[in-house]
Amino acid sequence: IILPDTQNYAQYHPEYFDAQTQWIADQKEALNIVMVLHEGDIVNDPAVTQEWQDADESMAILDAADIPYAVVPGNHEYVPSSRNSDNYNLWFPVSRFEDMPTWGGTFEDGKMDNSYHYFRTGGFNFMVLALEFGPRDTVLSWANKMVNDNPNRVMVLTHAYLNGTGERLTSSDGHNPHYYGLGNANDGQEMWDKFIKLHDNIDFVFCGHERGPDSQDRDPAFNLVSTSDLGNTVYQIVANYQYCPSGTQNDGNLRIMTFSPSQQKVSVFTYSPVYNAYKTEERSQFEITGLSFFNSLNETPSVPQNLNATADSQTRIDLTWDASTDNVGVAGYCIFRDAVRIDSTSSVSYSDTGLVASTSYTYTVSAYNAKGNESNQSQSVNVTIDGLVNITDFSKDIIKGLNISPNPLKTDTRISFETMETAEYLINIYNLQGQKVKQLFKGELRTGHHCIIWDGRGQYGKLVHNGTYIIAIQTVNTRKIGKIIVAKND
Repeated sequence: IILPDTQNYAQYHPEYFDAQTQWIADQKEALNIVMVLHEGDIVNDPAVTQEWQDADESMAILDAADIPYAVVPGNHEYVPSSRNSDNYNLWFPVSRFEDMPTWGGTFEDGKMDNSYHYFRTGGFNFMVLALEFGPRDTVLSWANKMVNDNPNRVMVLTHAYLNGTGERLTSSDGHNPHYYGLGNANDGQEMWDKFIKLHDNIDFVFCGHERGPDSQDRDPAFNLVSTSDLGNTVYQIVANYQYCPSGTQNDGNLRIMTFSPSQQKVSVFTYSPVYNAYKTEERSQFEITGLSFFNSLNETPSVPQNLNATADSQTRIDLTWDASTDNVGVAGYCIFRDAVRIDSTSSVSYSDTGLVASTSYTYTVSAYNAKGNESNQSQSVNVTIDGLVNITDFSKDIIKGLNISPNPLKTDTRISFETMETAEYLINIYNLQGQKVKQLFKGELRTGHHCIIWDGRGQYGKLVHNGTYIIAIQTVNTRKIGKIIVAKND
């Protein structure tokens, strides 16, 4: 769903804004709504708190319905003649988005002026690059890198890109970003030349900002179709209905985009929840065909198998897995920690760093091909980083005489050993995949002989499966390891 400029609704008719987002929430299941894109100019006057409160309440309807969305700042989100977006970031902070399943990240820490998001529709993975009004050169450099590094299809969301007649903004247009006192900025044509036309996986550019000529009922609903330097077809679409004359049933108009892979088309509708009416003229209701990504409707790569996770230190976990296969070739793998995508890699191993000791983590991996098609995620593995796992000096052998009896274990087994120094000790049982099965002891042991009994049960009292297990007795300076064979059913 595309939400064009809502500035006049935030100022004069917040009930129209509510009607838009409530309709989206109500249609979530029926239309399979997976993402909402707001084209900027959320409010009219960035200094008026009431407008922000009304906009916040309207967008909160989407939050309550668990519908992810992306926003960009328009010129009305900035303090005039500057890039001061403090109120925009106060009411739409990073924290509002970072728990959404679509969240990717931002260009600048703690600022939503430029952000990226991921979602899946029509069998394809898309990245949304949400860019500020008149993006700076540094932002376009970042955007180029993001697209180059991204295997998915790309949608660009920005406030100002096309003018009121459907051409890219240039210096001859009165609402060009260069005329707003922003300092360094790029208009639509410059964005095309420096960024969009340089890639083969950008399919859409969505924007608002402009008003149409009086001959078109001031409705700038136009589309521009261009070919990138690499032969990719790019659909550039502008919509902004706030200036349409009253009584023309344009209040509250939004855009509905339906992806139909089986028919290889995207259907675009314009609808007003305020009037329960569709705009049916050609520039408001149309179909997009010939998109290059529809030619890549191939099977996804096979699911990565035999994922293994091992705690290498107090702050690092190493992952390995078997390579996937694909009919057009595997391009890489996505790494998920605790159900959140954290990175991607082209190899079949990955080291996750900066972790916290005494913490459990769950990992899965998916594979993607050059067309952005992604496999299902692998089976998950769970691994715990123990607080004493970072062994820095093995020269101090203060654990002696590890003895395990009986071994194999049928009912229970006695684990006896001698400590040569009073210290903090950690005793764990692991399976052969490096996953902790049970913590037998953690605390201080004095110098002397010790015995611990393991009954073959895991952390939650359930009997473990027959097989080979590892016992590790360790301090910060030494570790003693032994094997225990469990044969309870023999």
